[in-house]
Amino acid sequence: AAIMMFYYYDHIDSSYITNAYYRNEYNMVNHFKNIMNDNGNGTSYSQLKNGINTYLEEVNKSKSCSYVTIANIFNRPDTIIQSNIRAGEPCIIRLSDDPSYGNHWVVCIGYQIYTSATHYKVNNGYGNIVFVNGSYVDGVVYI
Repeated sequence: AAIMMFYYYDHIDSSYITNAYYRNEYNMVNHFKNIMNDNGNGTSYSQLKNGINTYLEEVNKSKSCSYVTIANIFNRPDTIIQSNIRAGEPCIIRLSDDPSYGNHWVVCIGYQIYTSATHYKVNNGYGNIVFVNGSYVDGVVYI
């Protein structure tokens, strides 16, 4: 969530981080851990959504965060991801059983469709931009 807010701040609108204290990555991450009640054992879709909506309210933005998982047969995560990316907006995707990252949240900033699979360009949360195979995506959190 913090990485996504930094992306919004850097590339979309600087009003996504209004408190200079939170422009420090460590402070922002800890703030999100607090508002998401993250005890270090991972977070759920609803915790992430509610935490982002709490933060959006703090910076006077619409509480518009939502999510879609692969369980939704009418609205697929890849449709939402690709729509957000085409609109120039990042989103958070959850990888499930990815060979490199296991079960892990990442911020998606691009995609490439190949004949065999879609690959998503993501910030892996460890300071690297990498491509991950879309077959490991089990949902998306987006504004």
